[in-house]
Amino acid sequence: MVLFKNYRFIFCFIFLIILSSFIYAADYNVGIYPDNSEIRSFININFLQKHYTDSTAEVINNRLNKENKITLGRNLAKAYESEKASDISSAESVYNNSNIEPILPVDLTVKIIDINENFSIDSTSLNNKTAEYLTNKYNLDLIIFPIKEELSDLNYLTLYTYDTETREINLIYGEIKQTSDVYGPSVLKSMAYLFMNDTDADQFIYNLENGVEDVKSEFEFNLTSNVNASVYLDGILSGITPFVFKDSLPISISLRSDGYIEQTINITSPQENIYVELKPQWMSDFNFYNKARNNFYWAFTRVLSSFALSIVSNSINLEDLRLRNAIKSFAIGTSVLNLVDLFSNLSDYYRFADYVSP
Repeated sequence: MVLFKNYRFIFCFIFLIILSSFIYAADYNVGIYPDNSEIRSFININFLQKHYTDSTAEVINNRLNKENKITLGRNLAKAYESEKASDISSAESVYNNSNIEPILPVDLTVKIIDINENFSIDSTSLNNKTAEYLTNKYNLDLIIFPIKEELSDLNYLTLYTYDTETREINLIYGEIKQTSDVYGPSVLKSMAYLFMNDTDADQFIYNLENGVEDVKSEFEFNLTSNVNASVYLDGILSGITPFVFKDSLPISISLRSDGYIEQTINITSPQENIYVELKPQWMSDFNFYNKARNNFYWAFTRVLSSFALSIVSNSINLEDLRLRNAIKSFAIGTSVLNLVDLFSNLSDYYRFADYVSP
């Protein structure tokens, strides 16, 4: 019995520790708008935590208290609707006395919050009002605006931020590129100071510039295809599908297999799973397309002819009833067969047109 009580005490103690970790744990909510898979991947790989500061903790505590008050306010409204005095008294007591405990002075877990909006935004329309709307609606601590704009034949890539500490929009990154619209690892230098203290950020940038491996600017890809195919990365034979590899962006991938048309794709943003369908070599032969098209036209002509025959047969007055019925049956049968043939040729025509048409 004593042993059981000891185990029960240990179990309760462990449970209280786990419960307290959930109570005091806090996330650093980050939004990306418009959503950008490259920026999202950079955060998920390199910036899993936000450096703790007193000012950040104060802002997050205020956010958590506001979220808690909203939840309790909804419960209080439901209690009023029930018109039960006991429920109203209990809900009022909880609402008035509720207060989130201060978060622990440890680094915060970075959590990316999905933003479901459909309005467009650029460097001229971005303002504090828009940023404030998004942070309040989605309970964000930081929002990142990756904005890409075209200047003549150039791509202007920028990164704006808005956080609930300063409540100001800041341009932290800007670069003009001639052909690429990918941010690339260079943007990590600017992003580092969003999540790290100055010392750690300086070290991170030093590692990035000197090629230290713990800076992750490469992404993992899982490449598959409908047939086993040789994989060429930037023109170099690297493996056979299914193929898992890591590389930086952008990258050109070519798949080759005997009897199939070579396929080349350019990857400019992180994609965990990539599927490429290789088409048989015969699909590149335009003779198949032309033949299918001609067969469809002839089938359509035969359908029109059979309908014309049916009309003519109905208009002919023959005294021999058996002969007239035989002609009508022949016309109907011919029409049905020609319709079946038409749909078959139409299917072949569209199938070849999808793969082979010029």
